[in-house]
Parts: sequence; C-alpha cells; structure tokens
Amino acid sequence: MAQKKILHAGCFLDDTILSINGNFDELYSPLEIVELSGEQNGVNTDFLISGDEEIKGEVLYLNGLRQKREFDYLVTLPNKISFFIAPLATDLILMEM
Repeated sequence: MAQKKILHAGCFLDDTILSINGNFDELYSPLEIVELSGEQNGVNTDFLISGDEEIKGEVLYLNGLRQKREFDYLVTLPNKISFFIAPLATDLILMEM
C-alpha cells in the first residue's frame, strides 16, 4: 500500500496521485493570513484588508469559530469586511485568503 501524505484536515493523497499530478506544492497551496485594519472596539463593524487585493475565497474566523459569509459578515467593497455584530476589543479575528 502506498504511503499516504496529509493534504489538509483529514484528506490524503497517495504517492500514485502525487506522481501523476506532479509537485505537491502545485496541488496544494495553503491560504495566507491577511491583516485586517479597523478599530476593534465593540462598536465598529467594518474592517479593510491591507493592500489592494480583492476579497475572494476568504476564510474568516472570530475567536477560532469559522464565520459564514452573508450570515456573520458581508464583503461590502472589494477589500472591505462588514460584520453584522461588532467584534469586541478582546476578540481574535483571523482571515485567510
């Protein structure tokens, strides 16, 4: 049996698939953490991502819980996130793209 390699959270690829499809790095590129700017004070709901990048394919977490687009937040401009409930100053926000 071919040795399995972890691809992502419980998904595996065996050596056969990797050898057919080429380099592992081409198959799987991990998301990168993106910095958000905006005052986090329990009142502000709007945060911008740094740089000129558009928000697409984002994964957003609040205190370790994945947030659902259009349920917990909206993307209101190409680079702006608007939460429905303002994050507290002590909350941890993490966004990957």
